[in-house]
Amino acid sequence: MENEKTKNPVGATIGETQNIIQIRASLEVMERNLPKEEALMLAKRIRPVMTRTANGKFKMLLVDKKLDGDKHWVDGGKIYNQSYTFNDLRQIYDKAENLTEVATINTYHRCGYPALLKPSVYEVLYQIPQDLLDKVVAFELFSPSNYMNDIYDSNIDRHRLVCVLYSGTMPKSVTDKEIVW
Repeated sequence: MENEKTKNPVGATIGETQNIIQIRASLEVMERNLPKEEALMLAKRIRPVMTRTANGKFKMLLVDKKLDGDKHWVDGGKIYNQSYTFNDLRQIYDKAENLTEVATINTYHRCGYPALLKPSVYEVLYQIPQDLLDKVVAFELFSPSNYMNDIYDSNIDRHRLVCVLYSGTMPKSVTDKEIVW
C-alpha cells in the first residue's frame, strides 16, 4: 500500500484515483482474510502497548514523541469494533520491558465520525505483514499529526496512523488476560 496520504479525488488524476481504489480494496481483502478464530488467536499473542506520558497518563503520542516515557501493556480485551485506546487504570498492566522495534507500518482505521479516532486491535492485526506475524508480540499506535484533518482520509473514510511493531517477551500476567471478539 501507498505510504502517503491519498489526495482528494476531486480533480485527481487517474493514477491518484486508482491508488485510492487500490488502498480500499487492499484493506477489504486483508480484513476478509483474517477470520474471527484466527484473529482471536493472534490477539492472544500480539497485544497493544502504550506509553505513559510525563503527567502519568496513557494516550496516543505523536510519532516524534514515541521514545518518551515507559511503555505498559494495555487491555486489548474486546478486539473487534471497539477501541483499546480509552483505557482506565484497571486496564493498564505490567510495564513492557525488553521490547525491540521490528518494523514501522501505516495502519488505517474505520471511523464513525472523522474527529473521533477509535482504532481497534483487529484493525491492526489484519494489517501486520504476514512475514512479521511470527516475530511480533506487541504494537503501539502513534499519530502523525496533532490535527485530525491530517490523519483522516475522506477518500477511504479512515484514519491513518503509524504503528510500531515490537518483538520480545510478554509476561504471563498479560498472556493470561482474556481476549474476546
